[in-house]
Amino acid sequence: MLKGFVILERRMKNPAGEIDLVARRGALLAFVEVKARGRLDDAVEAVGPRNRARVAAAADLYLSRRRALAECMRRYDIIAVAGWRLRHVPDAWRDRA
Repeated sequence: MLKGFVILERRMKNPAGEIDLVARRGALLAFVEVKARGRLDDAVEAVGPRNRARVAAAADLYLSRRRALAECMRRYDIIAVAGWRLRHVPDAWRDRA
């Protein structure tokens, strides 16, 4: 929220998977995976291909059910958590869409 995003969903679940956060800033939608580990680098690395595919599939279904958001640009972010420290990794990976 400090970066100007409005949180649209928290822990959004649909048949394709779960997305920890869906946030919007203007015409940009960020689908965010939050991972906690002992070290920030470990948390970022924990978002592997299977997690990415699940988030992307859930995002596709989410957008198919919300036509008003279909024209927004999409981005996949990671928020890594280690104790009280956070690291936001914007545009952590690209999808086919």
